Parts: sequence; C-alpha cells; structure tokens
Amino acid sequence: MTENTPNKEARGFAVSNREVRQVPLDWRHPKDEDGNYTPLVDRKEYSNNEEEMRDLREDYNLTSQEELDKLFMPDFSKVPMEEMGICAYESTTEGTPISPVFPNTPEGRFELAKHCMESETVFANYKSGIEAWCVILFGEGLALVDMKDGRVEMPLPRQGEAGDR
Repeated sequence: MTENTPNKEARGFAVSNREVRQVPLDWRHPKDEDGNYTPLVDRKEYSNNEEEMRDLREDYNLTSQEELDKLFMPDFSKVPMEEMGICAYESTTEGTPISPVFPNTPEGRFELAKHCMESETVFANYKSGIEAWCVILFGEGLALVDMKDGRVEMPLPRQGEAGDR
C-alpha cells in the first residue's frame, strides 16, 4: 500500500477529551448568563491537598473558598446510587456535558454511546461508530457491547481496580 492509498482496514482509537461522569438522574449542568454551559472540573482529578488548591486559586485569580468550589462539579457522594446516572462530558475545557443524563445500566450505557455516535464528533468534524464511542467512554477492553440487545455490560473489575464508573 502506498502513502496515498487509504487504508481500508477498520481502526479504533480513543480520544482522551471525553469522559463519563456520575451525576444525579435529574442533574442540570449550570449555564452562564448567555445560556452556555459553565465548565466544571471533575473533583476526582484533584487530591484536594493545600498546594494544589493554592495553585488553582492563583491560576484562576480566586480570593475565596466559595470561588474555588464553583470550579468543581458538586459533591454527589450523599446522593443514593439508585438516583445516580451517567453523562458524557468533554474535557477539553474543564468539562461541559455533551449528552443528557442516562441511567447507569447496561441499556443506559448503550443509549449514551448511541447518543454520542449520533450527535457528537470524536475529533474536529470526525464522527465515529458506537463501538468506538464505547471505547472512548468506557475504556478500551472494559466494555462488552451487545449490539443485538442494545446493552453495554461492564465486567467485574480486577482486584485493586475501581468498580463501575
């Protein structure tokens, strides 16, 4: 095959600027006065140590803890699991939603991937199929996609790994 001949083999790739966040099923991401989503950092990305928080205050020129808290997703740890769902976020900015909230079930994960396939791009103006979106959203090798039944199963984690996201 020459450099000018397109490769007709199927290829999969993952883009690291998309992620799944657990949010309440009735979650409405905040918007600014112009109606645009306000970027919010996922709290799990920071260890909350004082040095990290001081750096964030300096980076964003913040003067109070309240201003700092507004940079992060709310703490949903007290929301019962049966009231939690999943939502796809882009993380090129600090994080804005690219999907509605879906139940965190095999069927909900499938609908989330299907929504992204139909409505979102993986990079620039490039769209991709549902299998690629499952890799992007749920991690390579971690999701079992059942196209016939419309389900995405998350296998049990190996010892020492986190559970369902």
